[in-house]
Amino acid sequence: MNVIRADRLHKRYARVSAVTDVSVSVAKGSIVALLGSNGSGKTTTLKMLAGLVRPDGGRIEPLPPQPNVLLLPDDLGFYPHLTGQQNLDLLMRVSGYVPASLTLARALDAVGLGRGMAGRAVAGYSQGERRRLGLALALLRHPALLLLDEPTGGLDIDGITLLRNLVGTWAREGAGVLMASHELSEIERIADHVVLIRAGRTIWSGTLREVRERGGRWLLRVSPQDAPGALTILRQRYSGQENILDDSESPAGLFTFSPQAEELSSVLTDLQRSGVAVVEWRYAASTLENLYHSFMSLQEDTNEERA
Repeated sequence: MNVIRADRLHKRYARVSAVTDVSVSVAKGSIVALLGSNGSGKTTTLKMLAGLVRPDGGRIEPLPPQPNVLLLPDDLGFYPHLTGQQNLDLLMRVSGYVPASLTLARALDAVGLGRGMAGRAVAGYSQGERRRLGLALALLRHPALLLLDEPTGGLDIDGITLLRNLVGTWAREGAGVLMASHELSEIERIADHVVLIRAGRTIWSGTLREVRERGGRWLLRVSPQDAPGALTILRQRYSGQENILDDSESPAGLFTFSPQAEELSSVLTDLQRSGVAVVEWRYAASTLENLYHSFMSLQEDTNEERA
C-alpha cells in the first residue's frame, strides 16, 4: 500500500525546468532514497510531495498538503531567538498538536538534546544540533510520510547512527520514508528502494537487491604462474567481448568477468583441464555507487548522441 505516489511530475521556474519527468512512490513501511547530483530536482520533488510547491504537471496521490506528511528540509528554519524546546512547542501547536512538557523533554532527550541544550537559544546550535532538533520534531509528529532532504548534513558519527536507528524504527512501525541524500553508504545501509534522477528526470528505479544484482561480476583469482594461461582461455571463450578485466596482465592472477550462470561450470572445467589452479571464485555484487556512475555516464552518452 502506497503512502504516496507521484507520476511524471513537472515543475518550471520562469525559463528553468527544475523537474521535467519524475515518478516516485513510497509504500507503507518502506525507506526510499532519492539519489541525484546537485540541481537534479530532488529538493523540488520533495517540496511538491509536501505541498509546499505546486507542480505544473503530473499527478500526486493523495493530493498534498496532508497533515500526516512532514518535510525536514536541508535548511531547517527554526526561530533562532527561541530555545529548542520553545521551537518544538510552537511548531507542534501550529500543526494542531498541544504536546505536554514531559513529551517534549522525552523527545529532546531521545535525540541527544538534554535539558541544557533544550533551554538554549537555537541561534547557538550547530548544524548537527539543528538536525537533531528536527528529528525530535519528527518523533513528536510521528508522520505517516517523512520526507528528509540531505538528513546527514552536519551530523557527527553518533548523530548519523541515531538517524539510521530512528528511520528504521519509523519504517518498522509502518511509516513511509523518502530521503534525498548524497551519502551512498548510508543509503545502502538503510534504504530498500532507490530512485535515480538526473536533470529533473527519473532514469532508474529499483530495490537495493536489484542494485546488487545489476552489473555484478564474477571474480576469479588463479595462481600467478597460471595467470597467462587463464587469460588466454577466458579471452577465447569471450572473443569480441569487452568484459574481461585483468590486473595489469594479471601479475596477481586476478580477473573479473560476467558470464551467464549456466556457463560457470564450463568455465571452471576449461581452466581445470588446462591445469590452471583456481585460488578464489566468487560473485562480486554491484554497489549503489557503481550503479549511479554507470547510469549517469549512460545518460551523458545518450545526450551527446542526441546533440
